[in-house]
Amino acid sequence: MLKFALKKYFNLENFRPGQEEIIQDIIDKKSVLAIMPTGAGKSLCYQLPSLLCETYSIIISPLISLMQDQVESLKKKEIPAAYINSSLDSRHIANVLSDLSNGKIKMLFVAPEKLDNPFFVEQIRQTKPSYLFIDEAHCISEWGHNFRPSFRNIQIFADSLGIENISAFTATATPEVKSDIIKQLDLSEPVIYSLGFKRENLQLQVFATKNKKEKILKLLDGITSVIIYTSTRKNAEQLAEFLKLKNVNAEYYHAGQTTALRTIIQNDFISNNSNVIIATNAFGMGIDKADVRLVIHYNIPGSIENLYQEFGRAGRDGKDAKVVLFYAKKDIGLQEFLIRNNHPNFGQVKLCYDAICNYHKIAINFKPETQFEIDSNIEELLRKNSISKSILISSMNILESGGYVKQSPPSMNKRTVQFHLTKDNLREYIKKLSNTFLKDFLLVLVKIYGSKIFAQQTTIDFSIIKKHYNSSAINIDNKLKHLFKLGIIEYKQPSFNIKFQLLTERIKSDRLKFDSNKINQQLENSMRKLSLVEDYVFVNDCRFKFILNYFGEDEQNYKCGKCDNCKSGTIVTIDKEYISEIIIRTLQEYKGGLSISRLLGILTGKSKAIVAKSLSTYASCEHYKKEEIEKYFDILANKNVLKNFQGNLHLNKKYTLDLS
Repeated sequence: MLKFALKKYFNLENFRPGQEEIIQDIIDKKSVLAIMPTGAGKSLCYQLPSLLCETYSIIISPLISLMQDQVESLKKKEIPAAYINSSLDSRHIANVLSDLSNGKIKMLFVAPEKLDNPFFVEQIRQTKPSYLFIDEAHCISEWGHNFRPSFRNIQIFADSLGIENISAFTATATPEVKSDIIKQLDLSEPVIYSLGFKRENLQLQVFATKNKKEKILKLLDGITSVIIYTSTRKNAEQLAEFLKLKNVNAEYYHAGQTTALRTIIQNDFISNNSNVIIATNAFGMGIDKADVRLVIHYNIPGSIENLYQEFGRAGRDGKDAKVVLFYAKKDIGLQEFLIRNNHPNFGQVKLCYDAICNYHKIAINFKPETQFEIDSNIEELLRKNSISKSILISSMNILESGGYVKQSPPSMNKRTVQFHLTKDNLREYIKKLSNTFLKDFLLVLVKIYGSKIFAQQTTIDFSIIKKHYNSSAINIDNKLKHLFKLGIIEYKQPSFNIKFQLLTERIKSDRLKFDSNKINQQLENSMRKLSLVEDYVFVNDCRFKFILNYFGEDEQNYKCGKCDNCKSGTIVTIDKEYISEIIIRTLQEYKGGLSISRLLGILTGKSKAIVAKSLSTYASCEHYKKEEIEKYFDILANKNVLKNFQGNLHLNKKYTLDLS
């Protein structure tokens, strides 16, 4: 029966390992927790039971783009599916709920924020869903990565509807997170599947190097499908600019861009219109591209979970692919900074609470019934008090967990354009315009949208514009912004401001109460996860064995045979430029000569001197052997970069680095 359904709905002959057993358990009304690595086909495990059930199923999904991609893919197979999230207006939501009550939908994808909406819950109660599935279930655990407070509403939602058939899916979960998922969802005697974290076709490598960009150019040679992950938006933009100057067909992708723009960039990559995508971790969840041949981490990620989930997007077609992690000591400091931004102290949480209440003129002991936005004015106000946007978002999550506020995702309005000029005035303007690219762009807008764009705000679609005007989505967006600044058009972009509502009367911030032990434990847990990524960098055993052990698989004798350690037996592939630059930088910062023993003490972190610890290079080579470092003293001396004067190493003055 199951194989017949597999062929009928998905035109597949056979299940992948574990799929059939999981699906059968779900059909047999058992709760399932399935940990399935990227590419193992977990979506089929809830899609097929949904098609075979009496009514329909609800799938809780954390990302709007993820659920939209899945629904679009299902509709292409003529499978009735829909989603409800903040990208839809009330009319569209009403249409979906109407189709649901009329039995026209078999799978409803829902954002977790919708689950505490009384109207939505009442509508769902009348339709009697057969199953509740949770995708990316690690988001429910405060001890996992990508924790989402809204996921904690799932169990209450299930209880209120009397849904007993609940199953959860994730690609990554440590034993600790696994237990937390079961506890938070109140799963009764769940069947647990862990299909293993092995990826036999992946070759893992680590490079300790300062010259990341040049190294990337070498790695890209001959490879046409590449994802590069960075820790910051700035790094993504700068690396994309560098690669473009080197004639690499690359685009950057991060959460600072609008959803529409990110969708276009992602689709360009999937359809091979761009070869390389440089992204923050906002990119990749649910991406359906099997032929990614190389994944690079430009900066080290904050956890093994993130590392595994992101490099798991390589080689999903089963063919060989390469995974590269760059390591630089300063990246640890960057990740520590990002972690602290996600774990604000109580003073920062109180400051955020007071700021948003004061800005919206909410009086003490008053509870408004309306929603408020956190806009750029609030962000700028808090920035003056050294509160970044990340700290603000994390503070709002803490306030939500404490029961003080309820957050709603931003509403996703569409892009609209209207000309300020009349048709005749625009015609005269175009005649005088010397910029042929801008002239062509204006003509394309008129050709596509006609007289309507002169009379009213008109919704525009980047994908349609691209068919007539051969340019990237970013360039189209920039041209529209430029025309807006010139006063030629009115260009309205989507608003992505988070909305919130007070759940209690406003109180004085010193009366806010939080679980300080839990917050401190979460910070310590994140720092521990980061230290384990550094352990992965310098492990002298099989890299995949390290990952398998991290996720609770006892593989003491495992050897992947493909990672750099298995192939060479070395701890980490060392670019000679890395240690050389560290030595030069140390002497330049110190501004004087150092004995070999003192220099080694600084580089390895063994020196206890205050001046040694003040240098940016302190402990930069703590994982290298003394003999390895000393070898580079000789190399640099032979190149006349260093000179030995009266037992101290000095830097030749003509060799300097930019320390800015």
